[in-house]
Amino acid sequence: MTLNFENLNLPSALIAKLNSIGFTAPTEIQAKAIPLILDGCDILASSKTGSGKTGAFSMPMLAKVLNGDASALILCPTRELAIQIKDSINNIKYDNTINPVLIFGGSDIKRQIIALKKKPNIIIATPGRLNDHIQRRTIDLSKFNMLILDEFDRMLDMGFKDEIRYIVEHLPKPRQTLMFSATTRQSIKNAAKEYLTNHSEIILANTKEDHKNIKQEFIEVARKDKYEKLVEILEKHFESVIIFVGTKRMADDLTDMLKNDGYKAQEIHGDLRQRERERAIREFRSEKHQILVATDVVARGLDVPHVTLIINYDMPGNPEDYTHRIGRTGRADAIGVSLSFITPSDKKIHRAILEKTNSDEFEGVQRRGGSGSRGGSSRQGAPRRRFNDDEGRNSRAPRRFSGERSGRFEDSRRPSRNFNEDRGSRETYSGNQDRSENSDRPRQRFGRNFSNKSRESGFSPRKRFN
Repeated sequence: MTLNFENLNLPSALIAKLNSIGFTAPTEIQAKAIPLILDGCDILASSKTGSGKTGAFSMPMLAKVLNGDASALILCPTRELAIQIKDSINNIKYDNTINPVLIFGGSDIKRQIIALKKKPNIIIATPGRLNDHIQRRTIDLSKFNMLILDEFDRMLDMGFKDEIRYIVEHLPKPRQTLMFSATTRQSIKNAAKEYLTNHSEIILANTKEDHKNIKQEFIEVARKDKYEKLVEILEKHFESVIIFVGTKRMADDLTDMLKNDGYKAQEIHGDLRQRERERAIREFRSEKHQILVATDVVARGLDVPHVTLIINYDMPGNPEDYTHRIGRTGRADAIGVSLSFITPSDKKIHRAILEKTNSDEFEGVQRRGGSGSRGGSSRQGAPRRRFNDDEGRNSRAPRRFSGERSGRFEDSRRPSRNFNEDRGSRETYSGNQDRSENSDRPRQRFGRNFSNKSRESGFSPRKRFN
C-alpha cells in the first residue's frame, strides 16, 4: 500500500493544503515521525540531509498548535536555517492566525520585543539571542510545552550546550521534546538522556551516507593551481553552484576574483549583516547570481532546488561537514554533483571521508599537476581569526581535522557564554572594497550542458515536502 498523508492522522485542512502545493506522499522520516509526535512522544530522529526533517516536525506541530494543545519553541543553530524553517511553516499553514516569530541576532531587538508582546504560539530562535531575551525578561517561556531542537549536533559543535540548558530551565514540565540531528554520536545520545523522557528513536542515517543521487569526485590539485582548476570547471557547463571555502576572508577574496573574471558571484558568511545575508540567499534563489561562495554557515538547512553542483574549494574540518555541504545539491532525490579539491594537506580528511561514505560511489580521483595559476596563492594569505556564533569558534583559523567526532577542529573549544549572538560589527576588509560587477568586462554566462543532461536522463522525482 502506498503511504500518503491521509494515513498519518493529520488534519484534513492540512492535507488539503499539502496537496494544493503538490505534496502528496511523505518521506520516510515524515512517515515514521509524524504519528509519534501526534501521540505526544519525545523523539530522537536522525536522517540524511534533504530527507524532509523540517516537514517531519512542522506538520504535526502545526496540527497540535492549531488544536490548542501546544505552543512550540524551535531552536536551530543559524539565522539562515531559522528563516527557512519559518518559510516552510508559512508554506503549509492552513490558518492565517499562525504567525511564527523569528528571534536571532543581527536583527532589530526592539522589533522582536514588540512581536513577543503579541504572545505568539510558535517561536523560531537561535540560542544566543533567545538567551538575551531571557536575560532582559522580554520573553515568557512558561507556556511553551513543545520544544524542537533542530540540527542539534550542529548546535553542540558551535558551543551552545550551556545556552540550551539555560533555555530548557525556563520551559515548563511536563513538555514534549523533539530532537533532530544529522548524526547520532555519543554526545547526542547523552544529551537525549538529559532532555528527552521515555523517547523513541528514529535512526535512518546510515553509518555510510548513501547519497547515491550525488556524483562525488575528488580532484588532486596543488594549492596554487586551485583557482585555475575552478575556472576550468566553471567554463564548461554548470549553472547554479555553491563553492565552499574554509574562511570568511577566503570567501571575500574568491568572490572578488570570480567577479573580476566576469562571473556572477556572491559571498555569504557570518560577518555579513543580516540583511546582506538575506539578500545573498534571495538573489541566489532567484538566479540573479549563479555562484554562491560560502563558509559552513549555509552548509546545513539551505534548500535551493536548482543547485546542480557543489565545489569544496577548501575541504571541511570533518566528514560530517562534508556530508552536509554536498547535501545542498541532490535535494529530494534530484541529481547533483560534488567536486572536492584535494591538496597534499587534505589527505587525512580525504581518507576519513572515504571511510565514512560509500567509496564505491565515487568516480575516482583526478590528478592535476603543472604550475601556473590564474589567481595564484597570493590571494590566499594567512587568515585572521574572528569568532562568530553562526560559524563556530576560530572560523578564520586554518582547518585541521582531528580524526575525532566530538568536535570540528583540533583547537576547538566551547566559546564563553555570550547572550548577544551575532552582534559583532563586520570586520574591516583589508582588500578591494569595490564589490561592483565590473561592467567594463564581458559577463561570462554558464552553458546548459549539465542541466540538459539531467533532463535527458529522464529522471523525474516525485515531489516531496522537505
